[in-house]
This record gives sequence, structure tokens and C-alpha cells, in this order.
Amino acid sequence: MNAAASNTKGRRMLMWILIVAGGLAGLFGVSMAIGMLLPSEYSFTIERHFNADVDRVWQVLHNHETYPYSTTQCRSVEVLATGEDNERWAEDMGSSTITYERVEHTSPKRLVIRAHDSVVPLSFECEITLTTTPDGTTVRMQTQGRIDRGTFHVPFFRLIIHCGGAKAGMSKYLESIAQGLGTP
Repeated sequence: MNAAASNTKGRRMLMWILIVAGGLAGLFGVSMAIGMLLPSEYSFTIERHFNADVDRVWQVLHNHETYPYSTTQCRSVEVLATGEDNERWAEDMGSSTITYERVEHTSPKRLVIRAHDSVVPLSFECEITLTTTPDGTTVRMQTQGRIDRGTFHVPFFRLIIHCGGAKAGMSKYLESIAQGLGTP
């Protein structure tokens, strides 16, 4: 191979590296811009039916150490306070911790949880209602949250949440509850 052919091959490789790097930088920039334009507030509702008694479902919903809201992302759960009127716990996800607090509850029908992240300026409130049906229990989760400006993470989190990421996470949580109950 002569020097001219080797030089052409090197230029082609450099061109492809620059195209790929430019494409990735462009994708990053577009994602940041879209995330910055999205609203800071979000909300969603999901429902899931369980072939289990309402008291059993209520009990599993309160087992935060076995069934954390952050599911597989959770490395550990630290119980901060327990009791009838005050329940708080923190779920360590490695790079951040989400602290949860039960703010209302009417056993075994209604539960309201507030949460906030230690790194991303993210907070949300989730109202969980349980309805008895002839063949089990229906759980409905209504979530309202907010991601304020603050860190470089915010545009990406807004994009993920507005594209269904938070709703998918809560669906995964309800799937873990179904597995704990041994129901489909």
C-alpha cells in the first residue's frame, strides 16, 4: 500500500469519527433544548388490578424495604420514621436518594405519598386508592410532580418523564407488587 492510499484511508476514518461525534453532540444538544422547553410540572394516572384481598394489597404497599418505589434502581432502603401518623423512608439509588413521606392514609383505601430527590430538583405527590372488586382489588395511582431548574440533569429528566419514563417506572413498581402478591 502506498502513502497516498494510506492517507486517503486515514482521512475517511477521521471523517466517519467526526460524523459520529457530531451526530452524538447534535443529539445531546437537541435533547437538552427539548428538555428545557418542556413544562416543569407533570402528571399521570395508572391502574392495575390484583387478584388479592384489599387488606393483603394494602400490607404489601406498605412494605417499602421489599417493594421500593424505585424498584430495580434501588440499592437500599433506610427507614427514617415509622408509626401510625408518621412514616418516612429513603431509597438510595446510588447517585441520588429519594426520600418518601406518607402524608395521608385511610386504611385500607387511600394512601398519599410525597417524595423529593436529593440531587435533581424533583418532587412529586402520589395518591394511591384501593377499590375492592368482586375478584380482588384495583389500585389507582395518581401522580403529580415538578422538576425545577437547578442542575444539568433537569432537561434530560423532563424529557424522560414527559416521554412516559415516570409512568413506566410506576408500572414497574405495580408489577413488583403483583409478583409479591403472587398474582398475574
